[in-house]
This record gives sequence, C-alpha cells and structure tokens, in this order.
Amino acid sequence: MQPVCIVTDSSSQFTKPIFPGREHVRILPFDIALGGEIFHEGVGAKPNCLPATASDKQHPRLVIPSRDNLQALLQSYLQSYDQVIIVTLSAGLCSLHQDLQDATVASKSQSRIHLIDSLTTAAGLGHLVQKAAAWLQQGMGTAEVERNIRSQISHIYSLYCPQALSYLYHSGFLDRGQAAVGEMLNLFPIFTLEEGRLVTVEKQRNLRGTIEFFQEFLDEFEQIEHIALVQSCPPSNIESRILKQHIEEFFIDSGYSEHSINLPVAALLGPRTLSLTVAEKMDS
Repeated sequence: MQPVCIVTDSSSQFTKPIFPGREHVRILPFDIALGGEIFHEGVGAKPNCLPATASDKQHPRLVIPSRDNLQALLQSYLQSYDQVIIVTLSAGLCSLHQDLQDATVASKSQSRIHLIDSLTTAAGLGHLVQKAAAWLQQGMGTAEVERNIRSQISHIYSLYCPQALSYLYHSGFLDRGQAAVGEMLNLFPIFTLEEGRLVTVEKQRNLRGTIEFFQEFLDEFEQIEHIALVQSCPPSNIESRILKQHIEEFFIDSGYSEHSINLPVAALLGPRTLSLTVAEKMDS
C-alpha cells in the first residue's frame, strides 16, 4: 500500500503539466449536463461548445457524483493508499466539498481522509495541489502537508470577470434581475472570492478597463510567487499581452503562466470568463 495520495477535482488548473510529486495526484472529474445530455467526465464537450449566454433551456451545469459513487471512489483510494488528502474547489461554488464530507463520514474512515476546502478553484486550486505534491515528494508527513496547505490558502487571491452574467444566475450566484441588467448594460463586473464565495469588487465598461484593474490589483503585492491568467473563450489576446508586458516589467522574479478556461469553470461562470490568480510568497 502506498503512503499518501492527493485528490483534487477537474476544475483545478496546474501551472505546469509536469511537476514534482505529480504521481501522487489523482483527479476527480465532473460530468457536464447540457441540452438534456450528460457528458461523462466532460468527454465530448469543450468550453467553446458552450452557449455564449445561458438560458432556461440551454444552461450547462456541473453534475456532482452521487454520495454512493463518492463513497466508492473513497474506498478505491483507501485500498491503494494509507492516507488520502482531498483538496476541492471552494464549497461556496458547488456542493462537492459537502458531499465528500458526508461520504467521508459514511465511509467511517475519517482518520485516513484529510478533506480541505481550498476556498478557490482553477489556477489557485492547481497551485495548492502542486505545492502539496512537492511537499510529499520532499518526505513531509501528512499532518504537516495538511497544515501547510491550510496556511497557503490565505495567500491565494483571485479575480474573475465573467462577461455572461446569465451563467452566474443559473449557478445560483446572482438573482435573475441582476444578471439580466448586467448583460443588458454590457457590464464587465469583477468578482473576487471572499471565504470562498463570489463577491463583486468592481464594474468596468470594457476589457481594457478590466486589464487595468488587474494591473492595479497586482501592484498591491510586494512578494509574488506565481501569477496565472486564465483566458476566456474566445481568448482576449490583445488585452492579455498588455497584462503580460506589465508582469514582465514589474514582476520579473515571479512565475507566470497562461491557461485556457477549463470546462468545469466555464460551466459555472461562463466560457467568456477572464480570471487572474496571484499566489503570494509565504514567509519561510
């Protein structure tokens, strides 16, 4: 039996495809429901297949595995590993964390399962998992890895600019009136995650204003370990080049990665969502 594995969900985006400890990581995939069809583990669906605007008849959604399926997954991990660290996307974005908590209790193996709400998703979640994998690779014990992950969470900051607020309505983050007015006025609202929940911090009239706000946000930090830009679908190439130039000029010691929005996040927030994640350096 192997000592430890790290489980995350498919909303995570790693800043590097290959990283130390990658062999310790397992991915729990989401099914996607769209137009009366279920795409198992998202196979056959891509962000560019999703409608630009969600409607009552055509709105994608994440399909969380049933509690029985989650219990079976946990048992399969416990048959191969002595300890399991699970790091999920924010419980404020979907019910996966709570459902895993219920499945963990039902499995009667709480002492072997370490369930952590990342309070983030996408590149922020991927960064946390990469750090955890590296710590395991270095020989760090499970309890210390868990403590470090929980400490790192407070050093992850993200901004999201969804251009189709109808998605946020169908995901339960806005009421119908807010979404309709925002889309009618062609607003570019910017959200952050506070305690894992979406909170509006700014409204812009265009993408250029959004990028300027992203730059101002970055300039508030003194020590950044990594910056990740997750592109919308279709991508905002001109605006992203402006941001990249700013990063190359003022954050030369920080890592930088650029990604395309993944299917689970696109289903939650809409494919036309641009996001910026900052991983602040922790005191050593």
